[in-house]
Amino acid sequence: MKIHCNDIDTHIETHNYDSTANSFFFTTPKNEEELTRTIYSGRGEELECRLCCVDYEKSDKLVYLACSHFYHESCIIEWINKKKKEKSEPACPVCHHAIFK
Repeated sequence: MKIHCNDIDTHIETHNYDSTANSFFFTTPKNEEELTRTIYSGRGEELECRLCCVDYEKSDKLVYLACSHFYHESCIIEWINKKKKEKSEPACPVCHHAIFK
């Protein structure tokens, strides 16, 4: 699912902006510290985290993945740690795109 910039307060300095396409794109991080983080503004349609199935609330900390899916920060970090513990490559729970390079 693609999200609209009106739905999420984005931090421009942590995103890449393609002015020719008039859109943001996300690069695949090397580690957890490089994950793209943002704060949910509470504007727009109701959205929920696909890991915990709870609606996002204003000021929730979210993480964007390179595939454009996003989750509560705590949910995706828990998911990543679970996958590492299982000795499997962490991937997006929705589309299975690799989370890290």
